[in-house]
Amino acid sequence: MKCLVAATLVEMMIAASACGQAPPPGPTPKPAEQAATTVQMQATPPPETASRVHFFGNRSFTEKDLRDAVADPLQQIRNEGLSLPLADDTAYYVGLFYRRHGYPVVDVKYKISDNGQSLDLYITEGPYYDLGDIYFKGDNTFPPDVLKDYMIGTTRGRVSQFQKNLPYVEADLVTGTSLVQGYYISQGFPKVQIVKLETHPDETRHVVDATVVIIEGPRYFFGPITFKNDPEIPMALFQAKLSSLTDRPAPYSEAELNNLQRDLVFIYKTAGHFAAVATVEPDFARVGEGGRVPISVHSTPGPIYRFGKIIVEQRPQARLKPDFLPNRFAELQGQIYNPKSLQTLNTAMVQTGLFDTLGIQEIAEPDDTITLSITPWEAKAKEFSVFGGYRTFDGLIFGAGYTNRNILGEGQIFNVSAEYTVRGPDGKISYEDPWFLNTKNRFRVVLGIEDKMVQGYSYANTYGQISLTRKYGTHFESGVFAEFKSVSLSDVTIDPASLVGPTTYQIGTAGITQTIDYRDSPLNPHHGWILALTGSISEPFQNASSYLQFSERFSYYQSIGKGLLAFGVRWFLDWLLVLPIAFSLARRRGLPRLWILGFWTLVALVAAWLTVIRPVTSLYPASEYMDWLPVSLRLFAFPWLFVLLVTLWIALWLEEKIGTRSSSIQLNPHETKHN
Repeated sequence: MKCLVAATLVEMMIAASACGQAPPPGPTPKPAEQAATTVQMQATPPPETASRVHFFGNRSFTEKDLRDAVADPLQQIRNEGLSLPLADDTAYYVGLFYRRHGYPVVDVKYKISDNGQSLDLYITEGPYYDLGDIYFKGDNTFPPDVLKDYMIGTTRGRVSQFQKNLPYVEADLVTGTSLVQGYYISQGFPKVQIVKLETHPDETRHVVDATVVIIEGPRYFFGPITFKNDPEIPMALFQAKLSSLTDRPAPYSEAELNNLQRDLVFIYKTAGHFAAVATVEPDFARVGEGGRVPISVHSTPGPIYRFGKIIVEQRPQARLKPDFLPNRFAELQGQIYNPKSLQTLNTAMVQTGLFDTLGIQEIAEPDDTITLSITPWEAKAKEFSVFGGYRTFDGLIFGAGYTNRNILGEGQIFNVSAEYTVRGPDGKISYEDPWFLNTKNRFRVVLGIEDKMVQGYSYANTYGQISLTRKYGTHFESGVFAEFKSVSLSDVTIDPASLVGPTTYQIGTAGITQTIDYRDSPLNPHHGWILALTGSISEPFQNASSYLQFSERFSYYQSIGKGLLAFGVRWFLDWLLVLPIAFSLARRRGLPRLWILGFWTLVALVAAWLTVIRPVTSLYPASEYMDWLPVSLRLFAFPWLFVLLVTLWIALWLEEKIGTRSSSIQLNPHETKHN
């Protein structure tokens, strides 16, 4: 009987919501939140009154579970003493805890005893019910599993993801009906009605089944979107947004209509119209075929603004010089206002590590300029770190580092680090000015030394490098560098000694770099690619030949679900360039191309493991001292594969030519006719 009353109450709550009356009270704190509160309260020793709260009749939960559930009322009892309202609240939250765990008919009564010093809670748990099947009447559009996910979402979020059977929680089902209604509205059913929620207890299975009755109503989609006045900027700027709603018509909803309005205003702002206003109106009186709703746009672009003054309001004890941020943002002054340019520069400033955040306020001035009022919150500039780990080649690693990102108040970076491994120590000192002479040029100086023991010899390497790079636009970065290296070998055990080369040598290197970066993020890329090219000339200081060196690095990133696929050019270019040859071989031998594609991919992956992934120890420590090879140009990671396939292709081509010629001699129809 109590279950039937509960079902009737659910229908009344839904009916009240549909009629526009006040909705039921908001949800009470979740058990997880109550547990968090309990953790904070455990630091306070419970007084005698709070410890005199007794539970009777609890068979399914321990006293600790119940005390965690009523942590807030118990804290109030500790602070204020026991009273009738607090006793009533405590009993209510105990009942709420049970109902959220599948006991819909729980009954909790309380009694204050010992002259107001004790609170006794008497619990009648009642039967436990799992949530059974959920049926939907009137749903003609969506799979039941999709709607069920919305119905059970609140309960599922409260229990373990590995728990198969969910408890029956009446309030969660009521919340689920609101979520189902919201889903329908977002999918183009603005007039959908959730008529009622029926619950059906099954005492045999100890479950409660539910039925949701739905009246979907008509479904609407976005129709043609037209401007009622001259937009004053090229329509091509709006085309991508409009096409996303109309080409494959998107379901109409008020939320998506508001997004359209905001996006149109943002597009105007990217064209410099800072004060643009746009309104969008649906016309349900002219709904087209398939429920497509025409949308009218009324826009007032306003004047074109430019970036103007830059005002920085530094906080007390700021470490950066007052002109630091004005110099960084000065490149915007005089440009047509574009929020994307401002956001890009803001992100670049935060990524320097100098700021926790930058508060930027855009102020429109009467002269059609935008004043940027910047309030920086500086981060800690100095950092000391200690680290340890293990590498397969170096063994155990221990090290420490110190970084100061704000030398002289100009954001210049000083770094010193030292590392010790089983093979030996190394250290490095660097100085970097990301805005060399207040330009976009990045200047860097590095000095380092390392002393390592490897197979067959030990070496000491002292080096220094100077580089100057500059970024153009968003994707391109060019640079020049110069490097000096002095290497000396000792404890050489390689036999024969002729393989070693000189045991002491110095090399000077100068080169250029070019990077093209189309990744969506340099720190955590999800898609895109990066290409890095380097060309250098090295000149040994001994009587030896100089040599050229060219290198390239290409990486491609693509998200696959929650994972990330990334691969590089060192084996990808080989695979891509040789694939046409493999297809040609397949055609000549009559093999399916899919077989060749799979086989060649497998070969390339094995080669990648053999050549790239598997560590390789060189027997030639002085490999940079290449007096035997004046020019080194390596285009392929696996030249032996390339040579093998090219040889096979030439052999088959010759075989085909010779075979064709032999066949034409043996089967000449004229000679056969004369014979």
